[in-house]
Amino acid sequence: MKGKTLELTAKQAVYIAVFAALTAAGAFIKIPVPVVPFSMMTFFTILAGAVLEKKQAFLSQAVYIVLGLIGVPVFANGGGISYVLQPTFGYILALPFTAYMIAKLDEAGFKTFIAMFLPTLFQLFAGTLYLYLINTLYFGKETDLAKVMTSYAVMFIPVELVKCALAYAVYSRINRFIDK
Repeated sequence: MKGKTLELTAKQAVYIAVFAALTAAGAFIKIPVPVVPFSMMTFFTILAGAVLEKKQAFLSQAVYIVLGLIGVPVFANGGGISYVLQPTFGYILALPFTAYMIAKLDEAGFKTFIAMFLPTLFQLFAGTLYLYLINTLYFGKETDLAKVMTSYAVMFIPVELVKCALAYAVYSRINRFIDK
């Protein structure tokens, strides 16, 4: 039985690389706050999901993660395999799935602001759950899950709404120029 292969055109590979690089750059455009800084990383993830097809959107963010894990300092606080123990790595780990879901909703005909925001909300809650698990299991900090969710995930919702609105506006302007 033959396995599926992922064949990419040169143009698709360039789009994947560009969005991986934009996500990396977005990690350094940030407003520092305790534990998890507000950054533009998710803005470029949202935009990747809006602009690219689902597999390409997923791959663009997966490439970003692989680069960071092999030691290229593309994450907000550096890079390397030990980054998986950072409480913020859960937010990063959810990026490919967020981009994929946004692109999938687009394929289904749901290219709206809400179709961009719902996967972003998933990313926010998945990242916060990871933060909770690392803090509890690895660092041994006793914390109430509900408190962590309300303290971290909920405080980011307004910022993510703004990023989604901005990504939707950018997508609306550039979509006609992009040939997937």
